[in-house]
Amino acid sequence: MKKKNISLLIYILLFLLIFIITFIYFDSKTTGSTIKDINNEDGDNFTVYNGYRIYNKNIAGVQLYAVEVFDSDKHRYLINFRYLPNQLEDIPVEPGIYDKVLYVDDNKDKYKSKIYISVNPNMTGQEVLSMFTLAQILWPGTQGHEGIYKIPVQTAYSADYDGEDFPIKDCNDATPQIGVILLKHGDIKIYTDDYCVIIQGNNLEELRKANEKLGYILLKVI
Repeated sequence: MKKKNISLLIYILLFLLIFIITFIYFDSKTTGSTIKDINNEDGDNFTVYNGYRIYNKNIAGVQLYAVEVFDSDKHRYLINFRYLPNQLEDIPVEPGIYDKVLYVDDNKDKYKSKIYISVNPNMTGQEVLSMFTLAQILWPGTQGHEGIYKIPVQTAYSADYDGEDFPIKDCNDATPQIGVILLKHGDIKIYTDDYCVIIQGNNLEELRKANEKLGYILLKVI
């Protein structure tokens, strides 16, 4: 039953990602609006961190921090985080992790053709949803609003589960062209195993923090 609930949560995650990215994309198409206009209209305060505007938002009583970024076509995106960058400074990260997530090789002239975000089927539903912020950044959305990096992304399980709706992918499936980001229980850190990127945490809070640390790195906020 637990694994079926996780599959349902993954379906909900996919729906939310498509909805949110569609909303953000059409927001980016708004003409005649400056950052100041948007700030005044929404009533949001923002801080600036390393040149990025981070808006304070409260959604259903949850404090969120929306980072404003632009893709190569100058479309505006607001990516939601639960933590500010300076709250994640102590999380160990392997050097060069940005390149290892995105690029085929050290030439850094070609993105990976696909990335799997793989979760353990024994994780709780909330632990699975900890990848939400990271998926917002990598998720390609639908045609016409393909996301920041425009890399096709698919959710997967890292081990056998009771179902056939999602592929099974672990670090052995990672190649220079096909990336695997693996969520795993263990001491909090972000590191690699050959071509595989591993996000590790002992519990829900640590998994959220590690996912968001990698998210900030991919946005070049930190």
